[in-house]
Amino acid sequence: MISILIICHKKNEADILQQLCGYCTALMSNETLICEAYSEEERLTGLRQTWDMLLFEADTGEDLSVLRELREQLPEASLLLIAGADLVPEQYVTPHLYPSMLLRKPFDRQKAFDAVRQLLAGYYRRRERESAQRLMIRRGDNRRYFHYTQILFLEAKEKKLILYSEQEELAFYGSLREMEKVLPKYFIRCHRSYIVNSMHISRLNLSQGILHVEEKFVIPISRRYKSKVGIQLADSVEMSENRQSQTNIPADDSERHSAGRRGRTKET
Repeated sequence: MISILIICHKKNEADILQQLCGYCTALMSNETLICEAYSEEERLTGLRQTWDMLLFEADTGEDLSVLRELREQLPEASLLLIAGADLVPEQYVTPHLYPSMLLRKPFDRQKAFDAVRQLLAGYYRRRERESAQRLMIRRGDNRRYFHYTQILFLEAKEKKLILYSEQEELAFYGSLREMEKVLPKYFIRCHRSYIVNSMHISRLNLSQGILHVEEKFVIPISRRYKSKVGIQLADSVEMSENRQSQTNIPADDSERHSAGRRGRTKET
């Protein structure tokens, strides 16, 4: 699925762009398209979800101020800026707006078609390039992308997976076995219910069968995976079990689980 939000001053212009988006998407892929067009008075009502692309018409500095607000909410969206003749590049070629494509007014249907086609082509190239560096999660018809380095760990719980990132927690359907096939090698299976990003392991205690993630979560290590975890982390994690057991690592299970923000039962 691909989603496009169009905001123009006039409804007929928005409708034309909506038609061109549908035509170009059909030419380039067989993905489902969600494309909504809004006129001037409707334009702030369309943010019901994240959007892959944004087509925005701006004639004045006030329009650009509205666009900046939208960019704060849609920082990842590819932007086609439809710029009025009175605007100069210094006003919109900025880090806050960073349009992917520019369509100067006045324009005809052919120029609009070319701009939409190039925007879509650039979006598909970027998505293909970033797919090698990010994990894509499907939730219904929506996609979410997470940079591998930002993922802390994944937990299997109640027939779902929960992805813990630096910013949020996201539940989705899947299996850890499937995740093992696509995640980079620095992700480590330490338990039947957990895969951990070794980049975020702050402390390790193999004798107690636990590891700490960013000093926020305590993750169990089962006997089945203990030797594998030790081998994989030997070169990247300081193995100071004696010092940690005396100072930092909780001694009993109840304290350990509370530090991890939830009760967990270790696999035996």
